[in-house]
Amino acid sequence: MSWDQNDVVLWGRQRRHVLRQAEPSKEKTIRRGWVALVLGPIVALATFCGPMLADSPAIVGPNVGVEVDDMKVDIVPWSGDGAEAFSAIAAPTFPCYFSLGVAVAGEELPMPRRGVCAHRGANSTHPENTIPAFLEAIRLGAHQIEFDVYRTRDGKLAVIHDSTVDRTTDGTGRVVDLTLAEIKRLDAGSWKAARFAGTRIPTFREALSVMPRNIWLNLHLKGGGDVGEAVAREVVRQNRTHQAFLACDYDAADAARKVCPKIFICNMHRQGKSIAYAEDTIGRKDRFIQLCGGFPEPEVIGKLKRARVRVNYFGTNDPVELKKLFEAGVEFPLVDQLPEMMEAAKSIGITPLGPIY
Repeated sequence: MSWDQNDVVLWGRQRRHVLRQAEPSKEKTIRRGWVALVLGPIVALATFCGPMLADSPAIVGPNVGVEVDDMKVDIVPWSGDGAEAFSAIAAPTFPCYFSLGVAVAGEELPMPRRGVCAHRGANSTHPENTIPAFLEAIRLGAHQIEFDVYRTRDGKLAVIHDSTVDRTTDGTGRVVDLTLAEIKRLDAGSWKAARFAGTRIPTFREALSVMPRNIWLNLHLKGGGDVGEAVAREVVRQNRTHQAFLACDYDAADAARKVCPKIFICNMHRQGKSIAYAEDTIGRKDRFIQLCGGFPEPEVIGKLKRARVRVNYFGTNDPVELKKLFEAGVEFPLVDQLPEMMEAAKSIGITPLGPIY
């Protein structure tokens, strides 16, 4: 089975829940009673103080993941009387932690402990960094999806790897010199195969909206602080803080943390496989690292494991090397040949991910 352009709409409408067997991570929801104790005083305070803060700028969106230690709680949208008051006080005071809601999901949300990362989606069979490529990666059971984010001339976020649109569309020009409307007119699928004709470059918001809630999202930021801030705001707005991590340099990471101090970062500064790279990642309290440049040394992986840093590796398309990487302690190797690498992972007991929406 493969995805064509028409499948995108169908998938988005279904939004179906799929049960699965998975290794539970320590990312769990907190029960309603505990959340009531935490949020109760805030709601009460908002009720009395909201009108006074009505002009305060809101910096978070309608859904936010709240992380307490290694646990996670989802806060779902709240509308009606009092919502604006709550937003006015909670948003400026508690960026990324609270939002327009107090109802809490009471189910565990398992996240993969290890698995296969689909580099730019299922890019060997589908046009990279497009919705069809992401849906195919989800269908195949990828445990993590990596994609790239640029900012357009008019400040919008577009999902594309190259600095220009030349290689993967029928257009020309630098992404930062084009508006989103101009980019959206380009065909981003025909270069791969005729059946993908008419596929468009997705916005960052569109890409996030098709992702399951239980898959890791490896967001490679192509830019500095302005991109980090904008991406973090959208991650918070869509309540993806439990699963999304920003693969970026210092400037983007620091800007993102101003929006959401607890947002996950994958350190990409002076990327490689050195012990210095590992120590820098640990020192900055980043939750992910992406090793590259040769097979990682046991000393490096051991140090990262002790610091509870999740280890990505770029990259491999060799089933034998894939097995060795997992044995060495790498948790998420990035791959291009996704169908073949998923089969190789299954052969060593890593089962495909069943998506939960």
